Amino acid sequence: MVEGGLTQAAAADRFNTTAKAVAKWDKRFRAGGVDDLRDRSSRPHSSRSQTPPATRVAVEVLRWQKAKS
Repeated sequence: MVEGGLTQAAAADRFNTTAKAVAKWDKRFRAGGVDDLRDRSSRPHSSRSQTPPATRVAVEVLRWQKAKS
């Protein structure tokens, strides 16, 4: 896209993807080059709704009891 002078829409059409995805890749490329185009995890850095520790322990105990029987 950068070297060929394609618009984001044309690049999306050519590579069978969305213009939104092309815009994301373009932004990454311009910020850090080819290295920034590698796949990234979409996993959040933190979770606002983590299971409370007491609940986790109770679930683990129940799993252990069920596996034992």
